[in-house]
Amino acid sequence: MLNLIITNLKVNINIKKIVTIWLVTIILILSLTFAFDSFDEKYKKMQGINVAIVNNDTSHSTKMLIDSFQNTKHFSNLFKMSVLSLQEAKDKFKKSEIDSYVIIPAGFAKSLMRYENKKIEVYTNANNPTKNKLLSTTLKGYSTYVKTTDIATYILNNLMSKENFSNDKLKKLNTSFTFDLLLATIGRAGYFTIKTSSLLPSSNSKDYYMAVVPISLITFLAVAYALSYIERKEKLLYKRLSLCKISKLGINIAEFIGLLLTLTLIFMPYYILLFIKTGIETTMYTTLALTLTFLLFTYIWKTLFILINDKNLSLLISLISAFFISLFSGGIVPFILLPNWCKNIAIHTFNFKSAKFILGAKNYMDICYMLLSLLAFVILKSLLENQLDKRRA
Repeated sequence: MLNLIITNLKVNINIKKIVTIWLVTIILILSLTFAFDSFDEKYKKMQGINVAIVNNDTSHSTKMLIDSFQNTKHFSNLFKMSVLSLQEAKDKFKKSEIDSYVIIPAGFAKSLMRYENKKIEVYTNANNPTKNKLLSTTLKGYSTYVKTTDIATYILNNLMSKENFSNDKLKKLNTSFTFDLLLATIGRAGYFTIKTSSLLPSSNSKDYYMAVVPISLITFLAVAYALSYIERKEKLLYKRLSLCKISKLGINIAEFIGLLLTLTLIFMPYYILLFIKTGIETTMYTTLALTLTFLLFTYIWKTLFILINDKNLSLLISLISAFFISLFSGGIVPFILLPNWCKNIAIHTFNFKSAKFILGAKNYMDICYMLLSLLAFVILKSLLENQLDKRRA
């Protein structure tokens, strides 16, 4: 087993190739960082804020409140409001068609009249810091009116009680008075919980490309190692090993370990720099994400080579696929600058999931998904190889 691992390392490790990979990585990071130095600039420019309202309060009062905001000129000039279902709002938010969505809970209007504090949830996008700040400030700006409303309605209620108003009349006047003030106080800060989320964590161009460039290179590097594997297979290297009574499982395990060690050696300087800059935790997460991506794409390309059974055609398809995967996942042009249709493709790619993990949005479901995908391609590749070997036999 050890001899097989060493053999794999000798085949995979080439000093000239490693130095070339280092140079390409450095050049790409520097050039792309310089080219997109202010790639988030457009999000700092102020535009209209598209806000979706998810109204779970079916009362007539709440509908009137929403209409009041939509018909207020100063408010509607800055905030473009639309009433949607929760699923519609989430879908549009993911596609960046709206900047924020607001969820009004059931019974909200009545809760205001009873001095209760039912929270309105506001979801914003982390990639729009200026819009978030403006929205948050606008909501907080209504807090003064709220305090006035609470005090005024309380005093009015006491005065009417002293004048021996009937309960029905008291209720009617209190409801009418409170509702009038509600039209000016729906935005009070105490009723809003701001929750900021993002498809990809916000970062500067240097940190962004430090994460995505190695992932993109790995996508192409995996093509080279898949090709090397096919060439060794064509030279009947693995057949000779099986004749020496070395099991296929042993060959596959040795190959797997060899790939892990190869990637570690190639990216060792990158890991060292990352450790010095960010510490052990980020370095470990980055190592995990890059290793999974490398193994996954290596087995994807190997499977493709075996399926097509034409080395040149497989190589062409793999390289074209690697290019478009890197492009659509934000490996060349920053993710936030990609068109919405492209973002919808990107979020399903392994590259994007790895970049998200490295940049700080640690979703372990993504890692589990990648591990299961890797296992599936390892099994598929083994099954296809067995079928192919049987046909040749």
